Amino acid sequence: MQRRVSLVAAGAVGAVVLALLPVTSAHAATNITISGSATGRRFDGVGAISGGGGTSRLLPNYPAQQQSEILDYLFKPGFGAALQILKVEIGGDTNSTNGAEASHMRSATDLNCNRGYEWFLMEQAKARNPNIKLAGLAWGAPGWLGSFNSTNTINYIIKWIGCAQQHGLTIDYTGGQNEAGYDKSWLEQLKSALRANNLSTQVIGGDEIGEVWNIVDDMNSDATLRGAVDVAGVHYPCQNDGGPADNCLPPAGTNPGALSKPTWASEHGSQNFDTGAPALARAINRDYIDARITAMIHWNAVDATYPSLPDPGDSLMQANSPWSGAYHVGKQLWTVAHTTQFTQPGWQYLDSATGYLGGSRNNGSFVALKSPNGRDYSTIIETTRATAAQTATFNVTGGLSTGTVHVWATNLNSSNPSDFFVHTTDVTPSNGSYTLTLQPGFVYSVTTTTGQGKGVTSPPPASGLSIPYSDNFESYPANSLAKYFADDAGGFDTQPCVSGHTGMCYKQAVTTAPITWPLGSDSPPITVVGDPSWSNYQVKVDALLQQSGNVDVIGRSFGVSQFGPGGSQGYHFRINSAGTWSLFKEDGNQNDTTLASGSRTIGTNTWHTLTLNLNSTNIQASIDGTQVAAVTDTTYHSGQVGLLVSKWRNAEFDNFAVNPPGGPGGPSITTVDDANFTFNGAGWQHCGPCGDTSLFNDSNSWDNTAGDSTTVAFTGTQIAFYGVLDPQHGIGAVSIDGGAEKNIDFFSTTRSGDHLMFTSPVLASGNHTFKLRVTGTKNASSSGTFVVPDRVDITAGATQPPPPPPGTTTVDDPGLTYVGTWSHCSGCGADLFNGTNSWSNTTGSTASITFTGTRIAFFGVKDPQHGIGAISIDGGPETMVDFFAASRSGNTLMFTSPVLAAGSHTFRIRVTGTKNASSSGTFVVPDRVDITS
Repeated sequence: MQRRVSLVAAGAVGAVVLALLPVTSAHAATNITISGSATGRRFDGVGAISGGGGTSRLLPNYPAQQQSEILDYLFKPGFGAALQILKVEIGGDTNSTNGAEASHMRSATDLNCNRGYEWFLMEQAKARNPNIKLAGLAWGAPGWLGSFNSTNTINYIIKWIGCAQQHGLTIDYTGGQNEAGYDKSWLEQLKSALRANNLSTQVIGGDEIGEVWNIVDDMNSDATLRGAVDVAGVHYPCQNDGGPADNCLPPAGTNPGALSKPTWASEHGSQNFDTGAPALARAINRDYIDARITAMIHWNAVDATYPSLPDPGDSLMQANSPWSGAYHVGKQLWTVAHTTQFTQPGWQYLDSATGYLGGSRNNGSFVALKSPNGRDYSTIIETTRATAAQTATFNVTGGLSTGTVHVWATNLNSSNPSDFFVHTTDVTPSNGSYTLTLQPGFVYSVTTTTGQGKGVTSPPPASGLSIPYSDNFESYPANSLAKYFADDAGGFDTQPCVSGHTGMCYKQAVTTAPITWPLGSDSPPITVVGDPSWSNYQVKVDALLQQSGNVDVIGRSFGVSQFGPGGSQGYHFRINSAGTWSLFKEDGNQNDTTLASGSRTIGTNTWHTLTLNLNSTNIQASIDGTQVAAVTDTTYHSGQVGLLVSKWRNAEFDNFAVNPPGGPGGPSITTVDDANFTFNGAGWQHCGPCGDTSLFNDSNSWDNTAGDSTTVAFTGTQIAFYGVLDPQHGIGAVSIDGGAEKNIDFFSTTRSGDHLMFTSPVLASGNHTFKLRVTGTKNASSSGTFVVPDRVDITAGATQPPPPPPGTTTVDDPGLTYVGTWSHCSGCGADLFNGTNSWSNTTGSTASITFTGTRIAFFGVKDPQHGIGAISIDGGPETMVDFFAASRSGNTLMFTSPVLAAGSHTFRIRVTGTKNASSSGTFVVPDRVDITS
């Protein structure tokens, strides 16, 4: 076999092998006659959708250069997708897959033609391609309309079209509610209202859920509906949402070919920007071959939303890292270009030159179209299911050009961008005939036209959003979206602050339950911000409720469910106007597990500062500077920040800040999975995912070859190592910076992952190396010598809290009064206040101090062996505090009393003898108290 591109000598029939690939045994040849006198339907275009969720939300926040490049790839002729239709969501402030888009009318008296970002996108599309067609469709709508199929909604849509006119835009198409069925009478009223308002906008009817063709049947049988509806819109006609698109056949008895109006695939796609390309190539051709569908609109144009939200990557390209400027051009974009750069709306399909290679769907498909000039033509061919090379001979007649044809190809089996959208060769027909050899897994465009092009850019590499990150909302005019904030439900934007704060705040403004998209989640208003890879941080924000209800600050937020109740996964710190607070974790099904709760005066129209601190498994929550909760939990490891408001209440936020744990300049913990360790020796094996939910990130590594090792080089002040216990596991030896080794035993009678096994002492700030060595030894109970790392937590930054403020008296733990069985030490560690601490695990033992002042703060020592203590003031109700943490840390704030009446008070902590399930002991360990006079 030769690697070659061959072309027979001039004067003979052109025979071209179209790929730099070995030619395998060929399928049967196909003869295709392309006749300019053939009949066929008008081609209406290939487009894409912005919306059905906040799919384009992050694009306006991209750096100017990369933003322009992304827009060029989508809309600029001769550069990329060269989209011919842009369909945008008419926002309704309700969840519509992976976000909510802003409404232009939040009440009957409200009209704001600048809300949201779809105006920006349509303007940019028109600037690049003045011929692009624009469509608007509502997924949901404001609740004040009453019901969707109402006169109010018709007027609402006409107002939106008027807003577009203010932006210099003409809306070519609109319709009813997406995927909610349709009301024939309402569509007829919509068409009448459009004409009464002197609008040329055409009506797309249908837009039901995937593979529902009712609109075609109804238009064929109902002349009045057929007169009102200009396009029959069918969703996902090729084997439904995300389907393989091997066929696009309508149901038996449904005949789009008999309809006098065009049928479109008015929503198609929902597949990954790279792996979905073969199905997309099939759908673009087979839509017409099987169902005489003349346009296809892909969901969605660009994945410019957070990967933590539903359906990431179902797009032509991805742009979800605005802080870095990184983006990815998908194979689906080039698949679209094989049609859009070689045809234009108004071209005509040539029915006799459309079909399947060799008469078999598995060989591939082809469609030919001719230009209105009667001379130029293009043929688009896909061989995505073929398993061998095949030939196709084309015979050109009927007045079409018999001159040179230009051949472009994309190898969809390749991951190399240089194999996408390549001008491979030119062919001169002989007597109007030429033959091509087609390789499997390709898309080809064969054309007499010129002017095609492939944009070439160099986007920067992706990187994380740096902490600290803050926004005081003062840099925006009113009614603006704040940078990087993405609404998943409700409507958040900048508004003047109230109740003592000045300037701009960020407000949840929707107070009436929207008319929802039937497939959307029922989430309360929520907006998310930040890098989904953020792990350890402190979020702090001022919040105010304007009506009764609650607000949540969510840490490690990782997604809001697309369907059902709309659970917001992460750690929620909630305050309620009724005077309660709670710290809880929520999963994607809105199942909540309370971690701590209590009472606090909150009320309405009063500002409160909420702080949520996440540092490895340690979580603390504070209200107005007073810590109210300190817990440990291992469920969620990373995620963004979310701000949530109860349905449907106004709330304002101000002075938003994300800092390292503990606040600006505080210590931070970075988690490193075993997959990122350095492994030395041939015995190491790895898995991920492993199917073991006890493992960190469902991955681990293992080795039983004595002398093999793994290391982690880090910059910081402490490292904690987590491994996997099992009946077959042996003994490893850990060391820091080549120092003395400490043996740790990985044996347990039952298997458990992500188990804390070693915590280093506090180290000098700087570069260090952790090493784990396989010893090849085991204890007598084990059946093997495997050493199995899972992760490490690296502490960097300060290891001690800041000094107490003026007016505070600090009392070290030796100054407390001890009753029962206690132990004490001095010079015990740099993490301790004054290097001292005291400890007891004897139930009922107490430590107390009588003081004169108005408040007391208690600092203790957290450790994997520590348990739960009970704190009381003046013999009042006890508050439980948990001394457990996955890694040891002294001088940790664990309790702050409320403000007390000036005078004498007694603080007491009692050893309960209890612990949480993760702890291996019940020790209670005081370190100091701070007394405010």
